[in-house]
Parts: sequence; C-alpha cells; structure tokens
Amino acid sequence: QFYTRSVGTNGWQPDFTTVYPESPYPYNGVFLGQEIVQGKPYYSVQALTSQSISLGGSLGTRNFQFFGWDYDEDEISTPNKYNNPTPVVFKTSDATISAVLKGHLLTNNNQTLSDGSQRKLVRTGDGIYHLIYESLSAIWYTHSLTTDFNGTWSDEMGVELGENPSVANYGNTLKIVCEKANPDFSAAGKIEVITISDYNNYNTWDFEEVADYSTSYYGSAKPVITYNNTFTFIVYRKNPSTGLYRLGKVSSGSWEEDVITGTNANCFNPSVTCMASSVFLAYENFYNIYYNSAGYAGWRFNETPKRSHQVAVIM
Repeated sequence: QFYTRSVGTNGWQPDFTTVYPESPYPYNGVFLGQEIVQGKPYYSVQALTSQSISLGGSLGTRNFQFFGWDYDEDEISTPNKYNNPTPVVFKTSDATISAVLKGHLLTNNNQTLSDGSQRKLVRTGDGIYHLIYESLSAIWYTHSLTTDFNGTWSDEMGVELGENPSVANYGNTLKIVCEKANPDFSAAGKIEVITISDYNNYNTWDFEEVADYSTSYYGSAKPVITYNNTFTFIVYRKNPSTGLYRLGKVSSGSWEEDVITGTNANCFNPSVTCMASSVFLAYENFYNIYYNSAGYAGWRFNETPKRSHQVAVIM
C-alpha cells in the first residue's frame, strides 16, 4: 500500500496504486516511525538483484549484483541491511537509503590481493582457478569456468562478512581462512575456516570458527592457511604484544593453539605451506625475512627446537 496526502486536505488518504509524483509534488512525505508489523502496512525497499552497468574504458560493461543497503542509522532502521527486499522504518523526513552493488571482479580495496603474504588464487586438480578476495568488508569467491586463464568466471558469491582471507587447496577441495566480522563488538573476534568440497554446491560448504581474539585487534590478525590430507595448519597474530600463533589440526582431531617458539611482537606477515608431515613458515621480523619448519607427532604439532633462520633483508 502507498499512502499519500493531497495538498489542502486534512489527514492521509490511502492509494492502492503505485504513485509517481510529478512537479509540483502534490504529496508530502512518509509516515515516520511506521512500525514493521506483519499483517499491517509498512514500508519496504527493493533493488534489482543484478544489472549490467557500463564503466567505460578497459573495464567495459560489468555485471553488478545487490550487496546491501547504505543508510544513516539515525535516520532509518531495518531488520537486516543485507536483505533484498527489506522492511524499513523512516525516522526523519529527509532520510535516504541507497542500494550497494558489487561489481564482477571489482573491489573497493586497492590492497585486496597484495595485503598479507598468502595466496588468494589457487588452481585445483581439475584445472579450475579459484579466487578469494575482500571487497566491501566482505569475503568474495569466484572460479574460472574453463581450465585456461582466458575464459570467463562465475559470478561472485559473498562468502562471509570479514577481512584478510587466504586460501589453500588439496586436490579439488579448498580451505579458506579469514577474520570473521562480528556485529556484536562486545564479543571476541573470530578466526573462521570455510571448507569447500564442492565449489558448485554452496550447501556442502562447512563454516567453522576455530579461534577467538580481542575485537579491538580485528583486521590485524591476518591469518594464513595450508593443509593436505593429513592436517590443517594456520598462523595468525592474536594480539599486538606476543609472537605469531599457530593453530593445528590433524585429520578430524581437535584444534591445538599456541604461540610459535622463537617469534615475538615484531613478527608479521607470515606465509605457510606444507609437504607430507612438515609445515614450512616464513615471516617478517624487523625488515628481515625468517624461515622455520615444524612437524607433527601423533595428534600434536611441535616446532623444531632450532631457532628460526634469517634468509633475507627487506630493502
């Protein structure tokens, strides 16, 4: 239902047709504070699910998909800013709400691929390329539709609200690690692992929160991941005052967490890979690159007793 008020009359008159006002506008405003009650009239907004927009130049025409709504919470409230359509409550007469669109293979973060020291692009055993990246404070996933790098790509899928993703694969299975955004800022930040065993079927994806850290450190943990058919291994920063932390899990066992021996508060930007029963770690420490390796014994990961070795200097 659309409610209008004609100029010069008292009260609102219901109009059950879509209204397209023309100048001079014979209608004045909307109801403020109109509650969202099922079975009763309330306001809602809706945008196109997807649309093609010409950007010109080398970018050409890109497909844009709906992501969410942008508004001032002092002017508008809605049960879920990412739903389309969504009910809305207008609090002020000059309130504005806008649809936010995500462009295909586009990001508003100019460091989306360079930030951190771990892969954002991998190729599975079936020859398909898989890209994971950050845009609009969310994690996005897409994959190539051909086994060569010149083909088209699938539409992006919004994986999670979060930052700093990295991806690893074993065969045709992917594991993504990221910092998960938490709308309750009184709660702890989360390190999350997403396992994709069938990238064409979202219903098979597994989401697992594997560690907590201070919410105030959100955006700085920057987790990285490696895994094979035996174990999964994650390295991240838990806080600004201690060294790098590791999370290890053998097969279906439980996660083991501890600070990595030999690292300190000056260690950043880790990168990990694995082979057989060993993990290989590189990280930055005071403009130097250090390297170390670790193995696992039974169900527990253990760092080798030797000190990390300096292998390069950053100029």
